[in-house]
Amino acid sequence: MNKIIPIDIYNIDMLFVVGAKEELKSSLEEYLSNDDANEAYSEMWKDIDEGSIGRSALLSSGQVALWVSDANDKGTLAHEIFHCACFIMEKVGICLCHESDEAYAYLIGFITNKVNDALNPSCEFPSQ
Repeated sequence: MNKIIPIDIYNIDMLFVVGAKEELKSSLEEYLSNDDANEAYSEMWKDIDEGSIGRSALLSSGQVALWVSDANDKGTLAHEIFHCACFIMEKVGICLCHESDEAYAYLIGFITNKVNDALNPSCEFPSQ
């Protein structure tokens, strides 16, 4: 399963992928050009072991990617969402400190809600 989640306020997209590592690779290939996809996949797997169950990265192409092997592992999902928020805020030049922690908290909440919507599309409220 994959979904592009636009983070419009910061003008950045986040690729959200659930499944085996092969799903991540094919999603990157679908989302990016072949060369960028191969580079992004290498970036995401640099310095981690084969038993990893989640990973996020700010790609050199400017997008953020979040991968988890199991969406039911809410701890790993929360962990990776935090990293994604940090990457986005770093990209727009907002460092985490007491004065900016509320912006980080809102972004984490926004990403969490969008991820939950992607995982549970039947639970979304119909438009009026």
